[in-house]
Amino acid sequence: MTPIVAPGEPVDVNGSSTALTDPNGDVSADPVSLRRKKKKQYYAKTAKRGALWSIVKQGGHEIFAIPISMIMARLLSPEEFGIAAASALFIRLSTRLTQFGFNASLVRIKVLRPEHLSSVFVVNLMFGVLTYLALVAAAPAVGTFLRSPEAGELLAFAALIFLINPFGTVPASLMSRNMQFRNSTITDWSDMVVSLSVTLVLAFRGFGYWSIVTGHLSGAVVRVILKAYLSSWRPSLAFSRQATRELLGFG
Repeated sequence: MTPIVAPGEPVDVNGSSTALTDPNGDVSADPVSLRRKKKKQYYAKTAKRGALWSIVKQGGHEIFAIPISMIMARLLSPEEFGIAAASALFIRLSTRLTQFGFNASLVRIKVLRPEHLSSVFVVNLMFGVLTYLALVAAAPAVGTFLRSPEAGELLAFAALIFLINPFGTVPASLMSRNMQFRNSTITDWSDMVVSLSVTLVLAFRGFGYWSIVTGHLSGAVVRVILKAYLSSWRPSLAFSRQATRELLGFG
């Protein structure tokens, strides 16, 4: 009697299935158990690969960032570093306040549909624009509070990051969901190389604290473009309330 073989399952010349034979050669092993075993082996292998790429990403960042920071310390004055740090503080604070967990929801939800992706993009873009406008409006007051008009001007310029990042959050979630650790490392390294290169060139040309923020924004643009390309995702303004409500339970 010829055994029933699943579509795509390899069959030997005698008509028997070879896909369900375990590593020990036991052809009588339970098919369900074998599939579970293969799935566990796949995820274990993927986890090891992800850990390796994470080490490469962090190690590369430290290798380049430390010497660049030492060079920048010779090119910029402590006051210029302080101005850049002040704007970075408000940017980080605003970023924390505008995170609602939608990006993590895209990774956790069981069935992911296109309307989930477009809805998260619309929400991120909306809050990004609002945050940008709020920071630009508050920039003069921040400069007055810090007794540094330059810090206020730099904050308004640095706030452009909130118009850039929404285009990269969905692709980043897709990379995490699909465990594309290599692509994630490539985008982060590209961001780092471009950011540090632009910062150094502008610093040598005497742009001072502007070089730090300009380098950061330049790297972010490259990172977003690469993530969108490598994840094969394209922005869409199709918003769905139902899809948004479904994602709220996973944030």
